Amino acid sequence: MREENNKRDNEVRRKYIIKLEDGFHVRTGVTIQNFLKNYRSNVYIRKGDIEVKVDSPLSILTLGIAKGDEIEVKFEGEDALKMAQDFDKLVENNFYE
Repeated sequence: MREENNKRDNEVRRKYIIKLEDGFHVRTGVTIQNFLKNYRSNVYIRKGDIEVKVDSPLSILTLGIAKGDEIEVKFEGEDALKMAQDFDKLVENNFYE
C-alpha cells in the first residue's frame, strides 16, 4: 500500500497490489459494498485508465481486477481518512476471504 498526497483535506488516495488468488469477484464486491455502509465518503477504484465509483458490487467487477494488479483507491468525503485507514485493514486481511 502506498499513500498519495491529499489534494484536499477530504480526499485520500492509496495504491494497493491485489493478493487475492482469484482477484476480485462477487464475494469481494459484496464485502467492499458492506464495508462502505459504515461511512459517508465516496470511493472510487482505478485500474489502469478506468475509474469507477463504487456504488455496487457490479461496478467493481467491471474493472476485471486480478491477482497482482495494482489499483488506486480514492476516498472522498468528510470521513475519508478514517475510511482509508479501515480499508487498509480490509486489504491487509485479504477482504476476509
